[in-house]
Amino acid sequence: MLSSIFPVFHFVTASDSEAALLKWKHSLEAKGLLRDLWVSQSSNHSSPRNNNRVCSWVGISCSPGGDTTHIHLSGMGLAGTLLNFPFHHFTRLASLNLSRNALSGPLHPHISNLSSLSTLDLSRNNFFGQLPPSLGAMSKLVTINLSQNKLSGSIPPEIGTLANLEILFLYSNSLDGHIPASLGNLSSLVKLVLTTNNLAGSIPSALGDLSNLQDLDLASNRLSGPIPSALGNLSSLLCLYPAENHLSGFIPPELGKLDNLFFLELSSNNLTGRIPEFRGLNNLWRLHLHDNQLSGNISEFSCAYPNLGTIDMSNNQLYGELSSNWGRKLPLLVSFNTVAIGHFYESSETL
Repeated sequence: MLSSIFPVFHFVTASDSEAALLKWKHSLEAKGLLRDLWVSQSSNHSSPRNNNRVCSWVGISCSPGGDTTHIHLSGMGLAGTLLNFPFHHFTRLASLNLSRNALSGPLHPHISNLSSLSTLDLSRNNFFGQLPPSLGAMSKLVTINLSQNKLSGSIPPEIGTLANLEILFLYSNSLDGHIPASLGNLSSLVKLVLTTNNLAGSIPSALGDLSNLQDLDLASNRLSGPIPSALGNLSSLLCLYPAENHLSGFIPPELGKLDNLFFLELSSNNLTGRIPEFRGLNNLWRLHLHDNQLSGNISEFSCAYPNLGTIDMSNNQLYGELSSNWGRKLPLLVSFNTVAIGHFYESSETL
């Protein structure tokens, strides 16, 4: 049982690696560009002294000592599975990129044998099944991109142990369950993109501990409950996208502390109450609050954001008149509210 969670180490020669990769190639339903580019030593006339020909194969990079360090086969027209992929042969592999192919099947737990891996990119394939908890044993991972597949089940809480992880892209899958609170332990995380899944439950307050986070995209899920006020602690945040969920309650005024925020997209939820002033959002460029149940007198709302380029408050329960409190003309949508356009604010882009 332990072998399915923790890496298993083997001593591997260059000829072993070549034979193992060829075995995987032959197992593929469609070999794409590898059909004529990956060949064995015995099928060519190279010098027998060249005992590490695999380092010259397309998509393969090696260290000066001959260890395979990078496998980059993005967009090579490959179809098949990873069931015969020789994970245990590549304990010094730093990067595995098989994106933009037609690979399918489950992600094997033995992927954790890639114990030196820093970049895992299997995006834009047809992988299905659950994310293996063994991903949490790959302590050197910096980037995980498993987006645009057919993965299902919950996000393993073990991923929250990856202290070096900076990018976690799991968007456009069929993942369900709750967002693990353990993701709040990812102190190096810069981008967390979980959009377009079936995630439910509340947004964990623990995500507010991600002090290096710049992009938090949770859009197009089934998340519910309030927006945690702890998200106001994300001092590095540039983009906050929890749109198209079932979030409810007030917009926390603590979001006004996010002085680096560029995009604030809270649209298509069930948010209620008044819109906070957000006076500290001096870098805000886009503010989208449309399709909620927000209320209050819009004439009391100040829109003096120096860099704001677009604002959409349509389909709410706002009332009042746009006046000099808005500070300047900008593209504005306030349709399906009870809002009058004051003489001060006469922008042709106001709807």
